[in-house]
Amino acid sequence: MICSTDFRGWRARWLLATGLLMTGLLAEVPTLRAQTAAPACGTDARMRARLGAGYDAWWAAYRADLAARDAALTRAATASGARSPATAPLVIPLVIHVLYDNGGGNIPDEQVYDAVRILNEDFQKRNPDTAAVIPPFRSRIGNTGVEFRLARLDPSGRCTNGITRTFTPLANNADDNVRSLVIWDVNRYLNVWVVKSMGGGAAGYAYLPCDGGSEDGINILNGYLGSIGSSSPRNSRVFTHEVGHYLGLPHTWGGTNNPGPGMGNCSDDDGIADTPNTEGSVAGACNLALRSCPGSPDALSNVQNQMDYSYCSAMFTTGQAALMHNGVSANGFSCRRTLSTGTNLRITGVATGQIIPPCAPVAMLDAAGATPTGLRLCAGEVATFRASAGNLPFGAVATFQWRFPGGQPTTSTDGAPVVRYPMPGTYPVVLTVRSNGLADSVVRPTFVRVGTITDGLTAPLAFAFDDPAFPLDPAEPLRNWEIATTSTTNTTWEATTAAAATGPGAVRVRLRPSGNESVHTLVSPNIIVGTAIPQARLRFRVAYAQTNATNADQLELSFSTNCGQTWTRRLIRSGTMLARGTTPVRTGTYVPAAADWYEISAYLGALNLGDHLLIRFQATADGGNALYLDALTLNGQPLGLTAETATTDAALTVIPNPTSSGGAAVLQLTLPAATTATLRLYDATGRLVRAPLVLPARPAGTREIPLAAIGGTLAPGLYLIDLTLTDGTRRTVRMVVE
Repeated sequence: MICSTDFRGWRARWLLATGLLMTGLLAEVPTLRAQTAAPACGTDARMRARLGAGYDAWWAAYRADLAARDAALTRAATASGARSPATAPLVIPLVIHVLYDNGGGNIPDEQVYDAVRILNEDFQKRNPDTAAVIPPFRSRIGNTGVEFRLARLDPSGRCTNGITRTFTPLANNADDNVRSLVIWDVNRYLNVWVVKSMGGGAAGYAYLPCDGGSEDGINILNGYLGSIGSSSPRNSRVFTHEVGHYLGLPHTWGGTNNPGPGMGNCSDDDGIADTPNTEGSVAGACNLALRSCPGSPDALSNVQNQMDYSYCSAMFTTGQAALMHNGVSANGFSCRRTLSTGTNLRITGVATGQIIPPCAPVAMLDAAGATPTGLRLCAGEVATFRASAGNLPFGAVATFQWRFPGGQPTTSTDGAPVVRYPMPGTYPVVLTVRSNGLADSVVRPTFVRVGTITDGLTAPLAFAFDDPAFPLDPAEPLRNWEIATTSTTNTTWEATTAAAATGPGAVRVRLRPSGNESVHTLVSPNIIVGTAIPQARLRFRVAYAQTNATNADQLELSFSTNCGQTWTRRLIRSGTMLARGTTPVRTGTYVPAAADWYEISAYLGALNLGDHLLIRFQATADGGNALYLDALTLNGQPLGLTAETATTDAALTVIPNPTSSGGAAVLQLTLPAATTATLRLYDATGRLVRAPLVLPARPAGTREIPLAAIGGTLAPGLYLIDLTLTDGTRRTVRMVVE
């Protein structure tokens, strides 16, 4: 079973990791590989991160409290002659928050319903695989007497099916950050956030009661929720495991995240008498003959326990079941006992016999290849749209009605219509969904952007960003730029005369007020190559300063030759490597001085006569100062040194990353003057792939070297690239070959 370790501020940690010694990085590789096969649970690590130095004392007290509760419940059961609850199940209202982006993750309602079915079977001893429990533990299979029901009324009293859907880039590398994005009252609902990925490759986590605070609940990957759709039967018990944590159960081996033989767990346990003291199973290892710890009254470990990592779990013990039932009862944990009260069940719409009228559907539209700002096509190409309806009760059917102004056809009733757009322009899309006699419509006014392959600006070219009407050019619409943002403050790219590298103006985005993790996109006008450029280079000038040394604001440069349907990344800079001015850390309002500006040069490869391309800048906020751009040129300067300002900093970037095994990736190096450097490439086992490549000293600046120079043809996998300077400075990056 699986949760997650604590991975806050992943971008900052990535930057930090590139400065670590190579031996430290190589030591992580086996863990990463193991997590790919069967990710490990990090509830303990989460609790450690939250409690800090007080964790050990907290764990000792928590385990002692569980042991006391367990003993009291055992005495009561002995007196009554029954351990399983004899009353009707205690009901817990449940809300599932599905987070997704243009890369997928918007799982169907049916997958959520399947997950809730499995959860209730496991908690009520109705799961068929109890028949596979080995004989020593069959008599201990417990019924928790707890039932989970998807909420039918939201916190405002409106009809719901208990499933919310949110389009957000936070669906990737998710952490507690998603919990503030969408959350219902944690004292009335069990909140579950379903995401695409989490830091460290983990699959889910929960906080033990009552330490989740105002953002209490469970994070879980969509590949581990239910047994259908993006998940599988093998992964379907992860949800059960995480709810076990939420209701108070530790791992069977105790308060660590290091199960397995030889890990020293026999000196600890979970505080529950009828779960044998065990070292625990290595993730994915279903060894039914695993011995228990010396001194345990049981010869074998309870490997099939839902709170083990074996991936063959089928049971809670009667002691675990009684503790979870007690935890949500009137005498239970203070943060859980409000969930199952009669008043709360009526407020959330899940009281037995309560009748809630059918909900109005929620119309949702998407398209293959779409981004948060919409869909891009070249004129004459087709788009494949997708319709879905949220807020439908189990078994309900929806019908769809589309309108596609500018498309062929202009209307459709299909769930996934294919539409051709013959002419350049920006077009709306309208979807109406009907179910149970109710309807909902969604209108996306600028969802489809169709680009031309014949009209545009002619390269070579230059942009000075001096027009205060930016991003529009009323006199020459072909020079219009496009702006988009995920920020809720509407702060994004804007023209400014506060500072400039050349001329009176520049463009900037104020990152700090836009909110952390917000993404600001700036897309160039269409550029037509009028003269073949064998070694095209994009040059531009940048100014930026951090507000503190931990800011990891990021600038990414990409280009597209298919009207923005796909993008090729050419450069990423963030944190200290982006703040290259005379004073890289500034407080207060940042207005760059002339010395703060520096030039970046990015190699685009060969451009042929008639090629058309778009240039895209994306700035991702992490609390830093404003980021300024100016003086953009696209020309055919020879490949080699750029005109960057001299620097004492070294940088190493792989472009693109991930790369393909047959791709033409390059290493972009920024080196100080008169410095010899050595490049080494290691595979995931720590083996040096080829002989080191020594780079002679040259003037300060940025150069690009083909990956093939140090790697040749690489097999798919994880690699580490090490750059070592003569003064001992080291930079490392992880590279994925697909």
